[in-house]
Amino acid sequence: MTDTFNADPRAQAIRAAERRAQERAQLLERQSSPSSPPEERIALWERLHVLALPRSTSHPLLALIAQQTALTLDQLRDEQQRRARATAEQR
Repeated sequence: MTDTFNADPRAQAIRAAERRAQERAQLLERQSSPSSPPEERIALWERLHVLALPRSTSHPLLALIAQQTALTLDQLRDEQQRRARATAEQR
């Protein structure tokens, strides 16, 4: 016999939304965790916000990214420089 709770589309949608919310909360926690390296925190921020780290070292969004990732502006700029070097090396 089919469990009516599992067959109810509304209940399934609610459970799926709860899972997504829980996964997002875990990602947000890792995004600012000191145990996560800066590269991972930045990558998580990009994934969660569907935005790339700005290339400009004076971009106004950097302050917000620093706050949300618990990184310093210098750490963000180090990652910008690392990415710029990697891009230049690929050319």
